[in-house]
Amino acid sequence: ERGEIEFLAKKIGISFKEAGILLDRKRPEVGQNGNKGSRSHAMYARGVTMEEWSNIRCVCYSPEDYLSPNPELVMTIKNLRVPVVAVTNSPREIGRRVLLVLGMSELLHSGKIAVFGPEDFGVSKPSPVIYRAISERMAVSSGRCLSIGDHRYRDCEIPLQAGYGGAVLVDGPQEIVEFLKNPKKFTSLG
Repeated sequence: ERGEIEFLAKKIGISFKEAGILLDRKRPEVGQNGNKGSRSHAMYARGVTMEEWSNIRCVCYSPEDYLSPNPELVMTIKNLRVPVVAVTNSPREIGRRVLLVLGMSELLHSGKIAVFGPEDFGVSKPSPVIYRAISERMAVSSGRCLSIGDHRYRDCEIPLQAGYGGAVLVDGPQEIVEFLKNPKKFTSLG
């Protein structure tokens, strides 16, 4: 996060502290339906282009520094009989690196998991465009898609508005595993 704020400060010619305050104030302004906007949308609103933001994130964000392999999640996804898509507001490359750190190299290379980022669609979550475009790219009707995520608005409410058949709010990888192993235990928002 520090590198991102430093970039914004330099880009618009203000101090690091001022840039942090500006970014924090911008997030509620760019949010929708009472939800605080993402850091990505706040940066775009401050004049950072999608390409600049992608480059910043790839340099500043290091999932390798704080994530570790999750064999249980890997095996659970490997055993699914449906395609899996990871969607991130970070660049696709960051999403790929996250999955590699978690131990999903084989799943990525085999095509079991597809990764999409804002550069694939020209928009980021919470735009419903992303969810519709994913179902089209995967050749699956929206009504047969399920979104699993950790943010109620952008990972659940918006996919449902985009026609997804269901959405599940989870709190981290362990809940994803629990849901995939025993979906009846969870309540879908769809």
